[in-house]
Order: sequence, then structure tokens, then C-alpha cells
Amino acid sequence: MDNFQEGWGLKRVKSLEKWDKRVSVIESFPMYRGMKKGQPIRVRLGLNFIDAMGFSSMVHMRMA
Repeated sequence: MDNFQEGWGLKRVKSLEKWDKRVSVIESFPMYRGMKKGQPIRVRLGLNFIDAMGFSSMVHMRMA
């Protein structure tokens, strides 16, 4: 248990559709797109980096 690392994530959002045939991804986009306006330059740089590296995304999905 010394090497245990807690975490959860997906490399590709479309892989959600493999979980169940009733799940479909409609759209995904960077988490902080459109949230940078009015932020200090250091914050904007950090948010741009997160978006560019694909560390987090907002996903619009349908579960039927």
C-alpha cells in the first residue's frame, strides 16, 4: 500500500461512452475557457496552461 496513489481521470472524454451504451458525449471544452477576463495576469497564465495541457474539461453528456 506504500505506492498507492488516489486519483481518477480520463485521457479521452469519448472513453466515457464505453462505460455503457446509454452514455453519449455531446460536447467537451476546456474548463476555464471564457473565465479569464478580468483576472490578474498570473491567474490568466495559470488558467491558460491548464486549458492548453488538457488537465480539466467540462463535459456535456447524455444518459438515456
